[in-house]
Amino acid sequence: MKNWLYVSAALLAIGVSMSARAADMAVKAPPAPVPAWTWSGYYAGLNLGYGIGSDPGGFNIVAPGSGVSPTPERFNYSPAGVIGGGQIGINWQVDPHWVWGAEADLQGSGQSDHFTCVQQCLNVPGVSLNGTTVNQQLNWFATARSRLGWSNGPALWYATAGFAVGEVRTAINAIQQASPAVPFSFNDTKGGFVLGGGLEDRLWGNWTAKAEYLYIDLGTISHTFTYPAPFPSINTYESHIRDSVVRLGLNYKFGDPGMTPAVAAPAGPAVTAAAWNWTGFHAGANAGGGLARDPTNKIGIFNTTGNPILDESYYLMPRGVIGGGQIGYDWQVSSIVLGAEADFQFSSQTDSTTCATFCDPTPGGSIALVGQKLPWIATARGRLGWTNGPGLVYVTGGAAFARVETSITESDLNGAPLVLKSFDFSTTRSGFALGGGVEHQIAGNWTAKAEYLYASFGGVSTTYANPAPPSVFATTHHFSSSIRDNIIRAGVNYKFGTL
Repeated sequence: MKNWLYVSAALLAIGVSMSARAADMAVKAPPAPVPAWTWSGYYAGLNLGYGIGSDPGGFNIVAPGSGVSPTPERFNYSPAGVIGGGQIGINWQVDPHWVWGAEADLQGSGQSDHFTCVQQCLNVPGVSLNGTTVNQQLNWFATARSRLGWSNGPALWYATAGFAVGEVRTAINAIQQASPAVPFSFNDTKGGFVLGGGLEDRLWGNWTAKAEYLYIDLGTISHTFTYPAPFPSINTYESHIRDSVVRLGLNYKFGDPGMTPAVAAPAGPAVTAAAWNWTGFHAGANAGGGLARDPTNKIGIFNTTGNPILDESYYLMPRGVIGGGQIGYDWQVSSIVLGAEADFQFSSQTDSTTCATFCDPTPGGSIALVGQKLPWIATARGRLGWTNGPGLVYVTGGAAFARVETSITESDLNGAPLVLKSFDFSTTRSGFALGGGVEHQIAGNWTAKAEYLYASFGGVSTTYANPAPPSVFATTHHFSSSIRDNIIRAGVNYKFGTL
């Protein structure tokens, strides 16, 4: 009996000792530290995108010694093309959500406009008249900007602003009847400002990806040159250089390994975070801007002879604020997300810049004003994306619809007094939309996205007759315009159902 008591006492002592050691170990051995991502630090990377110039400008023309008032023509130049380059920067994350930064970039640009040809632009033997072709290029640009953003950890939504500089090259060919074209060339390096914003998201390790929009204003360029004989005139050329850039970038953040010092998990029972899943319905609102780039032609025909008297080409560029809402559904299969989305946008996009062919409001002069509006736009698209959890990078494409309103106001050619007549053409057009974007969970069921869409709505065309009396130059005009819109927008969505 005493032996059992000794054994029991020994076992009890061992058990108490082991329990004490276990408790002591629980106190002395904390859980493994959980690293937290921080945006603080230097980074460098590359980017690739597309730039679209919306450069209102034109000509002021006056015959030397004539004392006649200048004849101003106004239209849009639109250098467009691929841009690419690199950026370097630094961020300071001042608390869990706010991030300050500075960034500089240098871009090579393939943006050019070889389309514009105004002032009775013909080169037909026997009927050739005066004409002017304008080729405008943006060869390179650079920016130095500050950034201010809000982060929920691996995602950063930011606004950016600063200084910009770029080189603009302009080539003008003056056509005088059957004479060889006379070239004029101008190079300008201009400085200005830049504004924009974007969404940057951590991919893995120290690598991040971003989608960004920049609006660049380089001010006005202006040059004076003399048209050659047989119809010499002094011509002042001017253009306001404004560029819209949409680009994707990849950055590497220097440091080890882009994390804050390890932070121990809090004491107490472990809490498992709900895993985000994109499957389900969503609805939301968006706002942004639209910039159309619509190649336009106008051909004038003599009513009496059937011969052309002008063939002009220029860009109509309705631009303005857009806003609306979207609904959709997504299916997530592993890291792939398939979806469908429809949206409707109200639009203030308007272009009332263009006054080409003739734009002389003086007695006996002529005028040709062209305006274009896009009051609303709608799309129905599919989405295909890749997700790393709360972040989604996607491409999208589908059908697009828009209301297009075009107005033309003209006088009788060389009419005296000036007689104006208006022609209004409105139509609803359908076409396609292509684009892509980045979307990320903000908190709970809320997400935010940045998106670019290119929409093509086919063409609009019409034929109309200029009023005949009292001029002998009454003509039939053939007008055509291809409607192509570029939409940059930011949106928020609410995902219905559980995460």
